[in-house]
Amino acid sequence: MMEMFDSEYDGKADGDHFDSLKAELSQQAQLNRSEFEGLDEEIRVQYEGFRAGMYVRLEFTKFPCEFITNFDSSYPVIVGGLLDNESNMGFVRVRIKVHRWYPRILKNKDPLILSLGWRRFQSLMYYAKREDNFVMRSLKYARKYLHVEAMFWGPVTTIGTGFVALQNITERVSEFRIAANGVVLETDQSCKIVKKLRLLGTPEKIVQKTAFVKDMFHTETEIAKFVGAKVQTQSGIRGILKKAHGRKGLFRATFEDIIKMSDVIVLKTWVPLLLTQYCSTMRTLLLSPKEKAEWQGMRTVAQIKKAKGIKNEVNPDHLYTPITQRREYVPLPLKVPKALQKDLPYNMKPKVTPKLKKVERVVVVKDPHEMEMDDFMKRLKVMMEDKIQKERKEMLVRKEKFIKENAEKELRRKMRESRKKKAACRILGKTAGKKSIV
Repeated sequence: MMEMFDSEYDGKADGDHFDSLKAELSQQAQLNRSEFEGLDEEIRVQYEGFRAGMYVRLEFTKFPCEFITNFDSSYPVIVGGLLDNESNMGFVRVRIKVHRWYPRILKNKDPLILSLGWRRFQSLMYYAKREDNFVMRSLKYARKYLHVEAMFWGPVTTIGTGFVALQNITERVSEFRIAANGVVLETDQSCKIVKKLRLLGTPEKIVQKTAFVKDMFHTETEIAKFVGAKVQTQSGIRGILKKAHGRKGLFRATFEDIIKMSDVIVLKTWVPLLLTQYCSTMRTLLLSPKEKAEWQGMRTVAQIKKAKGIKNEVNPDHLYTPITQRREYVPLPLKVPKALQKDLPYNMKPKVTPKLKKVERVVVVKDPHEMEMDDFMKRLKVMMEDKIQKERKEMLVRKEKFIKENAEKELRRKMRESRKKKAACRILGKTAGKKSIV
């Protein structure tokens, strides 16, 4: 069965270009092996070069003597070659993923040691996320368990080349060493990472749907860069920035509706991120074994702060502003058009009435006789209130006594009525018995 399948599919077509090239190379290799098999090794090398698996001796010029002095035979050294275009420097865009066993968080602009192609170097990594509009938005940290894009300054490398990133290459570490891995996507001489910028302003003057905005820019040159940009109030009213007006930092903007003086105007834009062009080649092979084990490149900001005992200072701009600093809201009077006032019911029509002045009372100055009369009336009033209070207490006592007596009378009446009912029922029972006998 298998022979029939092979004869039907394998030997039927001539194959594609790769298969034909592979077959041609294998035939050439077999021909070379048969032709040079009986020759001496020195003569054979002159014809076909060094074959895979041969031991060779390399000779270098302008080589540092520290490499030979500190050479460690137990530490393998891989020799590779670089093309002319791989010696250039530029911004390299990569797709990177934090290793799931790495316990720490990779922060933006933290140095990483990269093993990329034939090179080992240290560079600053800038992380970003590709938005729906193909904008690379800057990230503060590399997201865990997700692929993110990143850029760094380093040697130009072929697209598709994989790399490994580390933060520490000392011999003994307490956690997993490999921080991240990824692949090269693009090389360029410019940076494409941007970050969000929100500029806030307040209206200084409002004329219908036009407003003059302040506190957003400082110079007319800054305003000229954003002419035609979209602005928006926090309540959602959209507008367009027109042009600078008069004083420094003041500009004119039009909106789709009338805004208020209490509105805050927001301008959302993107700002390109300036990447530091830092790339340090690893020269640990030139160090002694002891220095190589203790070597540490550029430290992260967290490591520097920990070593120097520096604590993070609170940025006042990141705190909530007290409510006392808010501008006082002054409501404007409601203006109802006269045409609308005619159609309103009477209770909803604005009533314009003049304000009445308060009546000023004349100060009364009493003579001694009137003061004595007032004092006498006050004592008389106190005596009357005391008398009324005593009479009220006596009335409550009489009321309780009356209620108690009425309760006793009601009880005696109910007992008397029950005796009468029993006697009447007894007589009726006897008379009903005599009638049944007859």
